[in-house]
Amino acid sequence: SFSEIQTTVRVKYIEYIQKENGVERKLIIWNSLYKDVSNEDNKITVNDLPFNTMFAGGNGSSQPFEITNERHLNNIRYATREYREDNTSYFYVQDSFVIKQSISLYKYSSWTPLPIFKGGEIEGESNTIYNMAISVTKSNSNVGFISALYGANLNVKSTNSSRMTGNGIIVGMIGDSRITNCNVNNSKIEIGYSVQSENSSNVKGSYYSYTGAICGSAISSVINDCSSNTYISSYGYIGGISGGSFSTNIKNCVVRNGLYLKHLTSYSIDSDSDNRCMGGIVGLASSGSVASCTSYADLHYSSNAQCKDKNLKPRIGQIIGLNQSGVNLNSNAVEADKEIDSGNLQSWWEWFTTYNQKEYVKNESCGKIE
Repeated sequence: SFSEIQTTVRVKYIEYIQKENGVERKLIIWNSLYKDVSNEDNKITVNDLPFNTMFAGGNGSSQPFEITNERHLNNIRYATREYREDNTSYFYVQDSFVIKQSISLYKYSSWTPLPIFKGGEIEGESNTIYNMAISVTKSNSNVGFISALYGANLNVKSTNSSRMTGNGIIVGMIGDSRITNCNVNNSKIEIGYSVQSENSSNVKGSYYSYTGAICGSAISSVINDCSSNTYISSYGYIGGISGGSFSTNIKNCVVRNGLYLKHLTSYSIDSDSDNRCMGGIVGLASSGSVASCTSYADLHYSSNAQCKDKNLKPRIGQIIGLNQSGVNLNSNAVEADKEIDSGNLQSWWEWFTTYNQKEYVKNESCGKIE
């Protein structure tokens, strides 16, 4: 097991000269013995010092591994266990960790998300992880400080990310897990799209991500007492806390700053249908609950040109963009007189029919309820 790895420090041989009253005395440290050569009976024993080379202390179970610097934090990715399924090896983290002081990740030009936690726990003790930057190129990646949590607990008091492209700043995706007291401040997430060359013709590849400051998506989980002050600009499903929430309970969370749902303009803007979701707390929610949350978020639908697509009707609400399967809403609050910016969305009358792209953009708790 990696937790059994340790190094024993033993000073094998150090020799130096000390002068006392004009007399030279040779001092030697040898095999853990501090010996005065001029007096063989004068000895001081130096004990061997074992220490864990990966973390500052702990064993990961009865005593969490202690993290005091960015090297320890990065070493979490090496604390993995292997399991096999269908002749394929998978690796995950299953130990407990405690962050003992605030840590900057400025040395990493692009932080590689920590591997999946399957069980285990990170306790932040009110410390901050800051100056984190992440760049990704795959739309199907679970991206964040941690890639994914399954049956795990996370309590990092404050995470500050300077810039990031991905699903969530703290976690990409969580399942059967709990996130509490996690705050994201002065951060930015921008999700873009790429134009790739295939068979000598341009093919547009879009990133329809679940994007949120705390996590990209949450399944059968609990998110409590978290906050976000984060600029998010993305295609797909955007929430100030979580982009998607499925059978998940979210409580006592606060969101500030701006959220921008971008319209993916196709080569023929009249043929593009982009019915995505954005909410101050959650973009798309199905089952579960959102309770005692407050949104001060500025919500914007962002597009560079008007699109006369009759089917274009993004779902945008102050708390939830699209409420599916009866999500329970209780005691949530929105800043007074807060208005959603509908951007270039249009309403028009054509052939005795009215088309309204802003039908589900509402200054209410939910943009649309299904």
